[in-house]
Amino acid sequence: MLVSVIIVTRNRLQSLSRCLQSVTMQSYKDLELIVVDNASSDDTIQLIESTYPSVILLQQAINTGVPEGRNIGIRRAKGEICVCLDDDAEFIDNGSIQKCVDYFGKGTKLGCLSIRVLDEHNRIVTKLIPRRDRKIFNEDMQGALFSGTAFAVRRSAFMEVGEFWQDLNLYFGEDADLSYRLLDKGYSILQTPYITVRHYMSPAERQKSRRLYYGTRNAPWLALRSLPWYSVIGLTILSWGYFFLIAVCERQLITYFRAIIASVKHMPAVYRIRKPVSKHTQQLLWQYSGLILI
Repeated sequence: MLVSVIIVTRNRLQSLSRCLQSVTMQSYKDLELIVVDNASSDDTIQLIESTYPSVILLQQAINTGVPEGRNIGIRRAKGEICVCLDDDAEFIDNGSIQKCVDYFGKGTKLGCLSIRVLDEHNRIVTKLIPRRDRKIFNEDMQGALFSGTAFAVRRSAFMEVGEFWQDLNLYFGEDADLSYRLLDKGYSILQTPYITVRHYMSPAERQKSRRLYYGTRNAPWLALRSLPWYSVIGLTILSWGYFFLIAVCERQLITYFRAIIASVKHMPAVYRIRKPVSKHTQQLLWQYSGLILI
């Protein structure tokens, strides 16, 4: 079974090198490695061309954002299993991809496999546990969400439900939105502690205003497109209240209100494509601590 590994990157030369090495060291060899470069200005291209000539390099003229970058990579992929990995993460176990293959080989209804994320000190990153309650689990567990840092998805299911939603670029909420649509099509999401990556995310690399802006803007869209009205109202109020407190603490009120305006302006367009998930899917979101209310 061919596996496609997709990595989206931008100006993270050292992190990307570590990530690529962890993939090339995998024991499973029937794979293709795709790197989507979002207009890097450092030596990323030279690194790939000189050190990893077998990599399929998809150079973008602009920063497409991570969700659209993954769409581009998965469209190009030939493997039925697509493993998506952040460029600042690495596999800990050289048998990780073999384990992914084993999971997907057990049946056709597994849509997505969520991989456990550790920090650089090998501690579980609880904020990246794909559960609303952030409960740590130590055995395979059915879920309603997956972690965007590292996951494997069945390509045919991904294309069937319509890829990552472009409107949520540059990031925030795209993994939850895809989860809703996978579940609603009858696919399962499995969370496993038996495949792990180490994540070296540095808060200093990220602009504080970016998460504030996209979180404030995207949260209502995420609910409006797929969730029942009580969730639309509840998630909007709770998320806007949460991000308001962050904006006050970080003195980013201008960014916050810009995001509110952008969110409201686009709501009519989101409403036009609104398709609430079924009652059964809503039950799964409650049962597996999915994002139906914060």
